[in-house]
Amino acid sequence: EAFRLVEQLQGYQGEEVLSYLFHAYGTNLTFEDNEYNFVKVRAQHGVKRAFELRDEHFEIPEP
Repeated sequence: EAFRLVEQLQGYQGEEVLSYLFHAYGTNLTFEDNEYNFVKVRAQHGVKRAFELRDEHFEIPEP
């Protein structure tokens, strides 16, 4: 519910507060083992390889 409130503030005059709220929610993100964490992969492999691994992770084979 709180995150929905933060999203709805974009349409109101609360823009000056949004950066603080998004930062607070963004720093508390956690990823499961099967989810792709671009920031972590970029730190381990570099930017170019991180984008390649991202594309491999989300690639859906054609039927």
